[in-house]
Amino acid sequence: MYSRLTLFLVSLLIIVGTSAETLETRDGLTIHYSIVPTLMLSKNVANQYQFVRAKDRSILNIAIKDRNGSSVQASVEGKKENLLGQQEELSFSEFSEGSAIYYVAAIKHGKEELLRFSTEIQLPTNKAETLRFTKKLYWGEE
Repeated sequence: MYSRLTLFLVSLLIIVGTSAETLETRDGLTIHYSIVPTLMLSKNVANQYQFVRAKDRSILNIAIKDRNGSSVQASVEGKKENLLGQQEELSFSEFSEGSAIYYVAAIKHGKEELLRFSTEIQLPTNKAETLRFTKKLYWGEE
């Protein structure tokens, strides 16, 4: 029988596969990231992992892979900033199943809001990578 974490991660992988996943490659590492509306998560999965399902909520998912495609464990911190310069820290949780590792943060946003994201990824080698991107988020529909 599948664990709830497995179901969550499978749901997240399906969502990532159908949404706009982006990746960046740096120094032999590939950083995959995507933002997904929480309404795409089932109610059970959202409740289990304490994500609020609402039209103004999304999750930021980050996964780091090495040259061999293996997941890399890291410490991830970040913030989002709107066009007025208002910043909010993002709280990332680490989820792992088998050898896969994901870093996920909940995001609250306005309708058609353009946000700038900045994340600091601290690797076990004590090397840090900064990931910056801008994304326009929209309210979801159930």
